[in-house]
Order: sequence, then C-alpha cells, then structure tokens
Amino acid sequence: MHIVTVTGGKGGVGKSTIALNLAYILSTKFKTLLLDLDVDNPYTLTLKDIRPRIILEIEGFKPEFNVELCTFCMKCAFSCPTHAIIIIPYKKRILWFEQLCEGCGICQIVCPSKAIGKGRKIFGYVLEAEVDNLKILLGLLKPPSRKSVKIALETLNYPFKSNLKADFIVIDTPAGTNIVVKEALRKATSIILVTEPTPLGIHDLKRIIKLIEIVKGDIPRDKTIVVVNRANVRGGILNDVVKFITDLKLAYVLVPYDISIVKDSGKGIISIRENKNSYFADKIMSIARFILNLAHKDSYSKT
Repeated sequence: MHIVTVTGGKGGVGKSTIALNLAYILSTKFKTLLLDLDVDNPYTLTLKDIRPRIILEIEGFKPEFNVELCTFCMKCAFSCPTHAIIIIPYKKRILWFEQLCEGCGICQIVCPSKAIGKGRKIFGYVLEAEVDNLKILLGLLKPPSRKSVKIALETLNYPFKSNLKADFIVIDTPAGTNIVVKEALRKATSIILVTEPTPLGIHDLKRIIKLIEIVKGDIPRDKTIVVVNRANVRGGILNDVVKFITDLKLAYVLVPYDISIVKDSGKGIISIRENKNSYFADKIMSIARFILNLAHKDSYSKT
C-alpha cells in the first residue's frame, strides 16, 4: 500500500483539486482510496451525482443536568473551558449551549452533587462513496459540533482500523499545520505539497516543511514533490518560489491557472475524467508518474 499525503498549509491553493484528480487517474489502473479530511467543508461532497453513505457515527459526551440534585455551586460553569454552561442560582436555572460544548466531560467530573449525567451526542460521521472505480471516504462535521479534529482523525484512521485493502491511498488534508496534518504526514509514503506563487503561499510552504522535518526527521526529498498551482498568476513571485524549492532539492510541477478547472469544480466535475487530453490532465499525469515510480521502487526494494 502506497500512501500519498496531499497538503501545503495554506487554504485555497487547490489541494483538493489536485488530490481528487490524482486519485481518480490512479483509480483507472489501481485500487485507490481517497480520504477527504476537510470535515468542516468536504470538497468531495460537492461532486456531481455523488451518493455518500454513513458508515460510522462519531459520538461523544453530552451533559445531562438533574436540577433536583444540583446545588447551583457553579463549579461546572467555572470549570467549563468553552463557557458552555451558565448557572443562574437565584432562578435555579442551568443554561447549556450545545454549540459551544466540546464534550470534554469536565463538568461531570467536578460536580460535587452528581447532578450531571453522561449523555451521548453525535458529533459527525464518516461517509463512503464511489466515483467509477474510485472509492472515497470523507469526514463530515455535524453542526453545531466543534469536534473537527476528532472527526478528521477518525476518518484518517478508519481504513487502517477496518483493514481496507488498496494499492494507493490519497489523503487530502485540511488547511493548516495542525494535528490532523501531522498525523497524515506521519502515515505518508510520499508527499505532495501544493502552493501558489504568492508571499503567503511561500510562507505557508516554509511552515509545512518545518512540520515535515518534525514528523519525519528530515524532508524525504526523493519522495516529495511540490505543485505550484496557478503558476502564471499575474503579479506572482514564481521565481522566488521556484528558487526556494530548488534550493531544497525538491522536484516540482508548475500548473498554470485555467478557468475551465474552476468551472469544473463549481459544477462538481472531475476535470481529468471529462477531458483526459487537456494541459491540466498532462500535469496530473506527470504527478501520477512520480508517485507510480516511487511505488515501483518501494515494491522492488521489498522483494
């Protein structure tokens, strides 16, 4: 099994578009699984005609208050890290704000009168879908839950706990350099870093590279490729980005801006599925060849 982690730190640079199209082209020849970890706004959920099914409900703690046992000491309210509980002693009222509650259970632990019971609530789901031969798993947050990290990690670990078989797993990480991205990098056999030729793009590229060094000890240069998306954007700093990448001795691919790709995304269309002969498809194929070459080397070294 070859695990490809697609990340880059900054949001809006095209990570999900690259991950989806790469996974789709791999699925035409190999058993491929795409993991969408952006649980707050899963890109794959916008695909045309997709029919996801819930395969896992992610539950957690929900406080259940017994007013008759409550002494209104306010310890639960003082201890709540997100201020989801308000006690009004003179009215003997307990206000609980579900949209703020993170389900940590501290309120139950500190309550001296045992007035808080352990209820259960659903924070989100892991869903399963298919597009042609491509299998997709995506995490989905259930509003007003705040358990994005928990749901993303459950989604990330689901195929490994369930022992799902695949030749390739492509992981589409959320934006940032949080614990979800860190764990996705930890599982990676190869890494695709997606950036753009802007000051913020290169800033976040530096941040994600620092995270890779923390997780992996050093950048696996022979197993990492940088995709510079919208490489021809007017006013960009492409030369600075390319110099930074080449100084690190990393492979890279330049993907120019193409309005048709934006339109495809808006329509829920997988670009490479509709037009296999486009310039964008050629760039995705070059990334796929990089990944396939690594997978071939890995399989050869194990024999």
